[in-house]
Amino acid sequence: MLRGGEVYFVQNYGRSYAQSRRAALALKQSLDLLGTDTPYFQQGYLHFETQDGFYLYVAMNTQDGAVGCWFSVNSLFQDILNAKQQGLAYVMLRDRQGRLLHAQFDTLSSRLLAQQLKPYLVTRAFLASAPFEVVVLWEQNTVLAPVQQMHRGMLITASVACFLFALYVLFLRVSLVKPLSRLVGAIDGISGGNLAPIPMRASDGLEIDNVYRALNAMIDQIDTLKIQMYEEKLVKQKTQMQLFQLQIRPHFLLNALNTIVSFARIRDYDMVQKMTMYLATHCRYILYNPWYVTLEEELVYTQNFIDMQSAQHDERYRYAVQVEDALLDSEIPILGIQIFVENSLKHAHNLDRPLFIHVDIRQQQIGEAPYLHIRIDDNGDGFSEQTLATFNNPAIVQPDGEDHGIGIANIRRRLKILYDDQAWLLFSNRPEGGARVEMFLPMNWRGGVEK
Repeated sequence: MLRGGEVYFVQNYGRSYAQSRRAALALKQSLDLLGTDTPYFQQGYLHFETQDGFYLYVAMNTQDGAVGCWFSVNSLFQDILNAKQQGLAYVMLRDRQGRLLHAQFDTLSSRLLAQQLKPYLVTRAFLASAPFEVVVLWEQNTVLAPVQQMHRGMLITASVACFLFALYVLFLRVSLVKPLSRLVGAIDGISGGNLAPIPMRASDGLEIDNVYRALNAMIDQIDTLKIQMYEEKLVKQKTQMQLFQLQIRPHFLLNALNTIVSFARIRDYDMVQKMTMYLATHCRYILYNPWYVTLEEELVYTQNFIDMQSAQHDERYRYAVQVEDALLDSEIPILGIQIFVENSLKHAHNLDRPLFIHVDIRQQQIGEAPYLHIRIDDNGDGFSEQTLATFNNPAIVQPDGEDHGIGIANIRRRLKILYDDQAWLLFSNRPEGGARVEMFLPMNWRGGVEK
């Protein structure tokens, strides 16, 4: 009983008088600390501490004072601890200031308290009718043992599952992925022009085996068609080349023969003999040479052609060639230079000055490939804008006249056939006046095949 600031108590059963007395004095000190102006037991409880532990005091106000009882906090949870809950270590209260009402964990150092609580799992719950929090400490190893056991079981299960999955992936790789990869590679090879039969393996499945058989049958058909098309292309190209090579204009032969007859009439037998030899060399070169000739042969023939033209028209043309001896054995298409020299001579009759033709031949590196660069210049009137547009057009236009542009269209078609678009011509006018033709021939290429 609390009356007039004094505590009167009745000794509890099961407690010694000394313990009860110490509790009464501690309660009295706690009340004195509250002060006389503080309403006692406004919330119906008070906690205090003795050397025996922590106590809770529950009281009710009366007219003469307050009547209540106190009890040990430890005894409050004794029944819970006696229940021997697996993993349960401590049950205690915690006040609003965060102080744990337990002798073992009563410390003002938050760092020390954290170290003391580290071995435990902590659960908390607020009391609905009192400003205390119930704190329960659990032994981690005991509480987590089922979880750890389940974790080990899950690890074993996952390991077995991964092993089975690896076996399944290996099975798929052997029975499906590798055959499909070979199949894709074979299809890519076919796209790239590889028509070798696809080897078949006993480990391939029935479906893959059927696909391979179908592909091999298709490869045989493609190979047969390819051979047929190639042979047809060769026949067509050979026919075209023969037509191009035999494209000798009738009036050229007639003019040459008329010139010979004219020299015979005036009994200039030396010129008759020269013109006959010029014409024989001209015909022999065109009729009996293959598609390719050496650069030296073409230059000799071109000089023979200029000499024959000089004899026919009684004119002297200035003709110069600049070439390294190492390039004379290089192969070029027959009439590859003569065509452009003839084109210069054809337009020289209207000039009021001697015609000068200069042929410059050298090796030039374009990218990673060596090219034979043949440049033919003259001091004539040059090309018209319309002629340049026609000759430099990638599309080869059929000449509309009987003789106009036939030779140039001829050589452009032959370059396309012989070099598979790896050779080209460039037509322009010289800055100082006159026409310029440039021909670029790959030196490591012949007949559409790289040497």
